[in-house]
Formats: sequence, C-alpha cells, structure tokens
Amino acid sequence: MINQVMALHRNLEKGECVKAFTTVREVEFILDKTDIITEVGDNKLLVLSATGRNCVLNCDYVVAAVVRDKEWI
Repeated sequence: MINQVMALHRNLEKGECVKAFTTVREVEFILDKTDIITEVGDNKLLVLSATGRNCVLNCDYVVAAVVRDKEWI
C-alpha cells in the first residue's frame, strides 16, 4: 500500500488531497500537495507538513486511500 499512497500523493493536483483510511477506528490521514513524504522503512511514511502536523503513517494499517477535493474533507 505504501507505493499506492506515494503514487496518489505524487500525482495530486491543486486543491486535491489524499485521504488514507486505517484499520484503527476513526484514524484517518490527510496528505496534501505541500506535505513532504519520505519512506522510512518497514512500510512506513514520514509526513512533514508545513502546518506542523508531522506524523508517521504505518501503511500496514492502511485499508484504502482516495484522492478527494480538499473542500470535501
């Protein structure tokens, strides 16, 4: 799933974001074009955001990822 999330993020257009749904109840990740994502090993992504909401996304727990308009998030 890590490759799919990275591909979706790489191909984002202005006004879009990636919404990743996890197996953990009510935990979702929103990645937009300004976020810098880096693979840090073992199927994990380090997400550095200009807004300061930095995190690590464990793609072992991602069950779906979709591209959405940011206004719908």
